[in-house]
Amino acid sequence: LNTGDNLIAVLGKIIFNTNPYVTKEVLSLYQTKNDMNLYATKTELLSQPKFENITNVINSFSELRNYEPEYEGQYIILHKAIPNGVKLNVIFYYDDNDTTSNDDNIRIIVTTNGKRWKAMVNDGIDIGLGGLLSDGSNLGTSLNNIISSDLSKIVSNNSMMYGITKINLNAEITNFSYELDTTVKIPTFFQIYANSYIEILVNFTNSPAFVINNEFPSLTTDVTKYINMQGSSIFSNKTSRIRLIGPGATISNSYGIDFGNTINGNSILDVRDTMIRDLHIRGFKYGLNCRAFDTYICNFENLDLIGNYYNLSATSTNKANGGEKINFKTCTIANSTSHNIFWNMVGYSMTFDNCSIDYAGETTLWLDNGARGNYFNFVNSWIEGWKDFLVNQVQLNTSWSYYKNKITFLSLIHI
Repeated sequence: LNTGDNLIAVLGKIIFNTNPYVTKEVLSLYQTKNDMNLYATKTELLSQPKFENITNVINSFSELRNYEPEYEGQYIILHKAIPNGVKLNVIFYYDDNDTTSNDDNIRIIVTTNGKRWKAMVNDGIDIGLGGLLSDGSNLGTSLNNIISSDLSKIVSNNSMMYGITKINLNAEITNFSYELDTTVKIPTFFQIYANSYIEILVNFTNSPAFVINNEFPSLTTDVTKYINMQGSSIFSNKTSRIRLIGPGATISNSYGIDFGNTINGNSILDVRDTMIRDLHIRGFKYGLNCRAFDTYICNFENLDLIGNYYNLSATSTNKANGGEKINFKTCTIANSTSHNIFWNMVGYSMTFDNCSIDYAGETTLWLDNGARGNYFNFVNSWIEGWKDFLVNQVQLNTSWSYYKNKITFLSLIHI
């Protein structure tokens, strides 16, 4: 529960105002304007037994480190993580039983006298706790801070259950538009979650926006306790899309998302049972790029891969223990500058179900020299609009051989 100075009640349901500087007069005006007949002050709120231990509003992590708790179970409200940061209003509580946890500068803060304040993160970690600036201009750094902090807890305890892996992007910033200031590398069991339209703008040109794999030091198969199983939706949005927008299809030299392991072996956690949902990717050289080392049984749902130079791609040829059962469901792959699908990798099995694959600048499905032994299955889909070819298999270099590609169309093709 994130609470501020006041609350109002409408039809018997309590709605909390999360800005601690909203005045009683403002709420009274809101009450009159909206024909509401009840409000309560913070004093009245804190008189309720459940919240009587909320004692103060703290304005930064630095201030919190100098604020010593007085008794077990004491609560405070953290207004911001850093002075120039985004508004938070996250509740922290004093844990008298913890005398060993390190200060992680995110959800565990240790005071001068060694007391531990801990954030209430039952529903995930607010992106502001990673140090997000008020204008949202350092989203990449903030995400990496949170991922690194909780991944270290997972690795040190050898279990996914020791980390908070859900990160909420619901900050109050102008037009809900964040700027990614650096590449974000994220394991496949973390989640980036939003509950409304947001934009993530990327201005750098030579590095991926997001790298999704499990190539982290000491992150082994043991953290899942059972054959690499994870089952996480990395991107999801409760009501709409997260829009990942690059610098331009002909300006970018890299990937919107680079997905999958690039190495394999028993010491590397596989990429499996992984989902990416509710994401719009536009303005990159490669919208979504796939790898195939220990990468299999993955689902992509409700994606818009639109307006990239290549919307969907595989740029590296080799694989090992990867490519099994890769599914695209209810996705739009359209309006590429060049090919909608550029493929240069061996041995992927992909199904496109209920997808729209439209208006390729050149070819709908381009199979390069490294594309061998793949199975592309298009079902219940709509395919139309290409400048050159529906499918183009380049003449293969015969110095090495592999299985032939197989393509099935059980879909409407509008010529």
